[in-house]
Amino acid sequence: MGAAGLGGSPFVVLHPGSDWACQQWPVERWAGLADELIESRGLAVALTGSSGEREYVEQIRSRMRSPATSFAGKTSLGEVEALLAHATLCICVDSAVRDLARAAGVETLVLAGHPATTGAQRTADPLSRLVVLSRTPASLQASIDSCKDGFYRYGQCHDTSCPMSGLRDIAVADVLAAVEARLPALRSTR
Repeated sequence: MGAAGLGGSPFVVLHPGSDWACQQWPVERWAGLADELIESRGLAVALTGSSGEREYVEQIRSRMRSPATSFAGKTSLGEVEALLAHATLCICVDSAVRDLARAAGVETLVLAGHPATTGAQRTADPLSRLVVLSRTPASLQASIDSCKDGFYRYGQCHDTSCPMSGLRDIAVADVLAAVEARLPALRSTR
């Protein structure tokens, strides 16, 4: 598995999975983002995830207009890190992949419900390869923190019906604007 499976094109890694519903972005937004990156920016898209996230990744792919390569459940963490080393960009939620992408030296955009939980605060340093995008109001962040405190003994919550789930305040346009601000070369050329 690896970059060779993407035909040698510049590509972005999308890692949508999380142990927390409040850190997951809606399937249709991931699909819209992927289509925009493929159709308007000419990038290939590689979706990664654990074997437990394979169904979630396939839901994203089924809503896409364009084809994307799924590595969900097919790679070890080391293989994901090797894939990231060849990527132009990684867009992920607050997960271990954020750290793998940073270790691989790839530009990383984290969609976060709570920027303080990402392990790195938003930075004005133009040389930083990490951007944290959070649109979650402070009052909701406090509610999420309180709710998570009760779940930590279980380590996860996948209740997507919860009103706090889904990073609903982050729009596809917000992510695309962050991508373009960080990577001008990815601006639409079509």
